[in-house]
Amino acid sequence: AAGPGGAGIDAHLFARSREAERAGAPETSWRGLGAGDAADLVCESLLPDDVALVCLATRSRGAVGELLLGSVADAVVRRSPVPVLLVGPDVEPIERYRRLVVALDGSELAERAGAVAVELADRTATDVALLEVIADEPVPADVAETAYLARYAAGLPDPPGRYDVVRSDRPGQAILDATAGADDVVVVMGTHGRTALRRLVMGSVAHHVVQRATAPVLVVPPTTTG
Repeated sequence: AAGPGGAGIDAHLFARSREAERAGAPETSWRGLGAGDAADLVCESLLPDDVALVCLATRSRGAVGELLLGSVADAVVRRSPVPVLLVGPDVEPIERYRRLVVALDGSELAERAGAVAVELADRTATDVALLEVIADEPVPADVAETAYLARYAAGLPDPPGRYDVVRSDRPGQAILDATAGADDVVVVMGTHGRTALRRLVMGSVAHHVVQRATAPVLVVPPTTTG
């Protein structure tokens, strides 16, 4: 936690660590990061050799209805050397997540996210499923649509047993629809850096999913090392 420090933040972190242990965490540790820019302090504390991922809460809509990540989460996603697990206001805590759903679009960044998901699944005994959204065109489905996912899955150390193709011109909403009603999934996505307007850290699809998902979303920034 980043903040002014002192007994208040120490007591808060101590209480949260005990909550994590009661929830089943095998081991917890905590420390305050002191005063300063929160995003700077968080990113400086993330050592890829020691940290698997960082977890942050996100904001809901702003006062004028604009979708916001929150300045700290936004800045951390931009610069983090490790994947960032974003938990939105509509996410309800559950006892255990059982499936990582990797959204792929054929890009190198998305495929890196898939590799991160496979490594995390190995650490947590979680299943991996692959999901690709392609343009909704007025032609019949073809087995070739799954060829990319099949090739990608075959190249992974532990190939997922499930992969799906969804046709839609709204990829963000298609990802949300594909994972709706499943309370034990984490959505995994690559991010595409800043837009031309330099306002969104993530691509528009990832941003749409993060802000509306009822499941946690693990984003893998371009700055992720390893």
